[in-house]
Amino acid sequence: MTEARLRWIRVGVLIAIPFALILPFLWAGDMLYGADVVSVFGFQRAAVAQAFREGRLPLWDSTQMCGFPLLAGAQAAVFYPP
Repeated sequence: MTEARLRWIRVGVLIAIPFALILPFLWAGDMLYGADVVSVFGFQRAAVAQAFREGRLPLWDSTQMCGFPLLAGAQAAVFYPP
C-alpha cells in the first residue's frame, strides 16, 4: 500500500468515527447538547427576563449555585439583542 493511500485511509477513519457516533442522534431527532444548556443557561435567561419585568438591572442571580453574576456573565446575554 502506498503512503498516500494509507494517509487517505487514516483521514477517512478519523472522519467516519465521529460521524458514526453522531449519526444515530441526528436520525432520531435528539438534541446534541447536554443538560447544562437547559439547566443553567435557560434559568439565566429567565432570571434576566424577570429582573427586567420588575424594572431592575439584572446584576446577580442568587438562586443558582451560590450566586451567579448575570450582568458580567456572557452566557446570560443581558444586553443581547442590543
